Amino acid sequence: KQIFWKNLFWGRVKFTFNAPFYSYIMPYIGYQVVSVDSPGAGVDDGSGSPTADELAVELQKVDDLKKNSIIFGATILKRLVPGWFVRLDLGTDIISGGLALEF
Repeated sequence: KQIFWKNLFWGRVKFTFNAPFYSYIMPYIGYQVVSVDSPGAGVDDGSGSPTADELAVELQKVDDLKKNSIIFGATILKRLVPGWFVRLDLGTDIISGGLALEF
């Protein structure tokens, strides 16, 4: 079954602190809204194999993906050269890393 992420919204408030070795720490707090849709979940496809309990479990799994919650974490930036940063995001909403360029 396919799951479609209908809406993923979040708002964050960050404040930047200077850290040693040309680094910056930006703790944040915010709110996240995630809504999903799976039109085929909980629907018998005609094969006759899923039971009513299995179809109910499918619907429950889709509902479990939906959430409205407060989020918090921190973004850490380490300057490599002027205008180039390594970026690390650690929070209750995301864990990611990458390269950031300043224009």
